Amino acid sequence: MMDYKTYIYSSQTKLHSGKDRLEFIKQFDKLSLWYQKRIGKFLPKENSANILDCPCGYGNLLYFFKKYGYTNALGIDLDAGRASLAKSLDLNAKTEDAFKFLEDKNSLYDLITSVDFLEHLTKDGLIRYLESCFNALKDEGHIILRMPCCDGPFGARDRYNDLTHETGFTSGVAEGLLRMAGFREVVILDERPQPYKLVNYLRLFCYIAFTRVSNLFLKFIGLGAPKVWTTSMWVVGKK
Repeated sequence: MMDYKTYIYSSQTKLHSGKDRLEFIKQFDKLSLWYQKRIGKFLPKENSANILDCPCGYGNLLYFFKKYGYTNALGIDLDAGRASLAKSLDLNAKTEDAFKFLEDKNSLYDLITSVDFLEHLTKDGLIRYLESCFNALKDEGHIILRMPCCDGPFGARDRYNDLTHETGFTSGVAEGLLRMAGFREVVILDERPQPYKLVNYLRLFCYIAFTRVSNLFLKFIGLGAPKVWTTSMWVVGKK
């Protein structure tokens, strides 16, 4: 009998493989708008920059990089089914083990991205992974991570929405891990609405108003305000 992680991952891949190519493109186009607004300023200036997306999943970030003109983005994923789906969208993806792949990649990449990955690693594994990424980055290179955030009152949602999650993070823990791995600058970003269309301006206004009033209330009653209200966060580190 296969272990539970293999069972869950293979089931998820089968579910997504039934999607039409146009469904993926429509979804990735929407995500790309959000990515550009939220993490665009941390991307390399040169379109020829070496970028590694690890793991790449179905290719959402690879699609974003391609859409915005980056010509040297590679995605790797241990799940052959996910890598295959990404390749079916004409994205540069291949099946590789992240740890083995990074072993001999010293000072090679301008940017490494890892979306929804660290929470699946053991504590020993995530420290090893961050150190491997640090070694694989060029000086001044960036790592961009997305992970569940347990800072706020709704943090349990993304922390426990997947049986394969091993670890939970607060913004403080995430920043501490990157600094211990050697990153000299660390930025924490929440997942607030991004103003790329009219309705999102309204959503952003409501988000800012709600969190500011809630922060004042929590400080008043002595509980302290969370640094990140959203259920997931982005963590950016500079080598």
